[in-house]
Amino acid sequence: LDKSYLSTQLEAERQKLVAAEAELARREGRMAELKAEKDAMYDKLMAATADQMAGYTGRLDSEMVKWEKQAVLSAARTEAQHQSALSQLREARDLALADVDKWHVRHDDLRRVHEEQLTQSTVRQAESASLLA
Repeated sequence: LDKSYLSTQLEAERQKLVAAEAELARREGRMAELKAEKDAMYDKLMAATADQMAGYTGRLDSEMVKWEKQAVLSAARTEAQHQSALSQLREARDLALADVDKWHVRHDDLRRVHEEQLTQSTVRQAESASLLA
């Protein structure tokens, strides 16, 4: 009785072991499937990240090129405005210098006329003084 009971118990435990091993194998298979799925999702994530980074890099590069072109155009406009202002200032300086020369000549002419009139006045006063004396 003991032997037969123990045999039955042993057989039941063996069946439990077989069932547990089958469950373990099933779970290990599922674990392998999930790991493969995780690896595939990770690869997709890395690919999407790389694509997104490439897209951002491309957009940044195009923005940088656009800003560089705008900077060059702005510098050219500024240079043209500077040259225009410089040209106007030079022209104004030249006109002012011509005006100065003209006024110097006018001043010299007026001084000469004044000196001539002063000399004539002195001569007339001397003549008048000599006639009165």
